[in-house]
Amino acid sequence: MELIVKHFDELSTKELYEILKTRAEIFVVEQDCVYQDLDDKDQDAIHVFCWNDKGRVAGCLRVFMKDEENKVAQIGRVVTLEHGKGLGRKLLREGVEVAERSFDADRIYLEAQKYAIGYYAKEGFEVTSDEFLEDGIPHVQMERRRRDSAANKGVEAAVARITAMEEILDEALRRMDAAGERPLALLDYQSEVKELSEYYSGPDWKADFALDEEGLLPKNLKRGVLSEDGIYDALERNRELLERIR
Repeated sequence: MELIVKHFDELSTKELYEILKTRAEIFVVEQDCVYQDLDDKDQDAIHVFCWNDKGRVAGCLRVFMKDEENKVAQIGRVVTLEHGKGLGRKLLREGVEVAERSFDADRIYLEAQKYAIGYYAKEGFEVTSDEFLEDGIPHVQMERRRRDSAANKGVEAAVARITAMEEILDEALRRMDAAGERPLALLDYQSEVKELSEYYSGPDWKADFALDEEGLLPKNLKRGVLSEDGIYDALERNRELLERIR
């Protein structure tokens, strides 16, 4: 099925009618959910849709700007009448392209029904909220970062730094725990501990901490080094152990 991409103002009356008909069939009738579908966002959106051989809109979604200042677009009203043909993935991929190409979005936001988390995750979306009810149906917020954006590259660099520092911290703690029996092992690891200390006292730690505070780091990222008390206590413990050993 060929995808059609049109701004609201470009839609014909028939196209708009069939898009709304498909949305109502699934979101209102099939899911038995009475809600206000017409929310005054369609007029500012670009709509992606396709026809089947019966003259119905077989799938559709809309993309609009959620936050211009921070370059966040939103995808919503994602629906397909036909399953098992790869239409849903094709539709979503086009939606992502529209968000990045037409709106120059660095981030794409959506609210996914809980059962569909896996569908969106396959296209790079990550859960960014706890579960919540929307019109009585469990949802979560999800986001996808633009692969080539400067913001995303900054996050990727932070993740690499944090992961490296976590490995140093974990190994240092293991050697501290065993310092009574193997003090030389801790002494031999001091160049790495120095690297950890320099990270903690330098600008990279502050930048990584800020990204974490903004919720921009992956939820499953191990980030003990961003605990100010935790890393301070570890460095102090290392100093005290060195005084005893030496």
